[in-house]
Amino acid sequence: MVILSGILLAMAFPPLPFAFLAYVGFIPLLFVIDETPEKVFEDQFWGSMKAVVVVFFRMITLQFIWRFKEKPWKYQRKIISHYAQVFRYSYTTFVIWNLGVSYWLMMTAFRAESVSEIITYLSAGLVANLVNPFLMSMPVYFYARLRFTGWRKLAPWALVVFWLSFEWLHFNWDLSWSWLTLGHALSKYPMAIQYLEFTGILGASLHILAGNVLLYLVLKNWKEAKKSIVIVSASAWAILMAAPFIANFWILNSDRPVFQAVGQLNVRVLQPNIDPYDKFQGGTRVRQVAQFEQLIEQEGIDSIQLVVMPETCLPDYYFANELRRKPLLEPLWKSIYSHNYEILTGFMELRYFPPGTTLPSSAFRHYGDGYFDVCNASALLSQKDELPQTFQKAKLVPMVERMPFLDYLGFLNSFNLDLAGALGGYGLPDSVRNLILNDNIPVASLVCYESEYGDYARQFVKKGAQVMTVVTNDGWWGNTSGHVQHAHFATLRAIENRRDIARSANTGTSLFADSRGAIYQPTKWWVPTTIDRKLNLYSSQTYYTKHGDYLGWISFGAALVLILITQVAHWVADFRKKKASASE
Repeated sequence: MVILSGILLAMAFPPLPFAFLAYVGFIPLLFVIDETPEKVFEDQFWGSMKAVVVVFFRMITLQFIWRFKEKPWKYQRKIISHYAQVFRYSYTTFVIWNLGVSYWLMMTAFRAESVSEIITYLSAGLVANLVNPFLMSMPVYFYARLRFTGWRKLAPWALVVFWLSFEWLHFNWDLSWSWLTLGHALSKYPMAIQYLEFTGILGASLHILAGNVLLYLVLKNWKEAKKSIVIVSASAWAILMAAPFIANFWILNSDRPVFQAVGQLNVRVLQPNIDPYDKFQGGTRVRQVAQFEQLIEQEGIDSIQLVVMPETCLPDYYFANELRRKPLLEPLWKSIYSHNYEILTGFMELRYFPPGTTLPSSAFRHYGDGYFDVCNASALLSQKDELPQTFQKAKLVPMVERMPFLDYLGFLNSFNLDLAGALGGYGLPDSVRNLILNDNIPVASLVCYESEYGDYARQFVKKGAQVMTVVTNDGWWGNTSGHVQHAHFATLRAIENRRDIARSANTGTSLFADSRGAIYQPTKWWVPTTIDRKLNLYSSQTYYTKHGDYLGWISFGAALVLILITQVAHWVADFRKKKASASE
């Protein structure tokens, strides 16, 4: 049953078309928890795993010498608490879920050039897929504690609160890995989640969790022959499932202000298909720029206003004031002046900090008398700007792009992974800002991983962005599920903010999405190509754009109250047990 829960949750995610399985994925796990006694003999699966770890530790610490009589090579299974067993069950479920969805994190090991690189990349992927399940198990642990304090009827709904709190917290710390946010399972089916303009992605997670709880109550009370509760729960489940589609009759009304376009922008998206592992090799730079120019100047360029190119597209590292002067980029500038368009592209930005300047934690590299910082950034190449506008990526992949907690533990900078030419330890922007096109059109430029973060993306729209772009690479892990999932997740930002999106991926999938989340002209993997579309510009702001992840704040506050109640109940129970023992 534990394994079944993990498989159901993994199969609910793209690219598989089984999103409905997310609505039943937690149910087997909940029934297993119901059947777990307060004290239980250690199960064979985890007992064996624990035995391997413990015996290995004893051997490497030479305990077979100084504890020979105690036979340290033997491990005896033990009686453990209900909570320990619940944690092991939930952890098993979530390991299967993580590996099933994000197995591709280990794929960089196949392109490594040495044994040390293989170990490094493989370890990084394994850590993500083994640590994240540990964090996911915490909401289930708190659910189990509340359930065994006598709050059995409240506990299933408390699980919803604990889980939403976990997802919200996981969005907002340095070890953030939000890929398996539960609501992402519905990203292939935008018509089922149009309510995201009011709730954000946490609303989809809430919908899925509530569906799980109601079906669990139906099955549990059916088993216990409580027909009235079964009828009420089943009716509530049916209403819950139908509600998003019924609400769409009003939400998708074209007369609503959020769907009133204020203009249009003719956009060309490039997919150049440059091998990311060869990108920064010196001999390929000129060829890469020539390929960009050839793709840009295909038929129809004279009607294009904006060309969008992928993450780290420019094949070098630049200070912003060098973008106009570098001979390597001259063909692009000539094309811009010849056809009167603008280029929004990803690049590696260098930022200089002179002596005496307060340095960010990532600026540790010497440059003359000062220091420089490296940022994964976007640039707007335009005739109107003598100094091209740039904006630095703020949501950085832990370990790969920036060591967690670098602001507090600066020495960790030396442990960044060196991923195919990237320097690691990237810098952060000072604030959120849009890139401003000709005709004063503000554009939100999201770089790669940032497209997963709804509360972050909506800040650009709140500051006036009328259209959104996503520039990404997506080539590190090969033709796996990763790039498909990433593409679908980006379309959620379109629904949340009611903005059209242009997504440029180096190797695929590039696409356009409209303000309803519908995908247009998705490209194939590993095919150099261009796609053109006229995107609508919008100025209205949705409820979510204005208020952000309020469901996270509410859930977190409620979770703190429930945890306090749980702890007080445990203290009271312990006090009563001690008092009863004393009287006996």
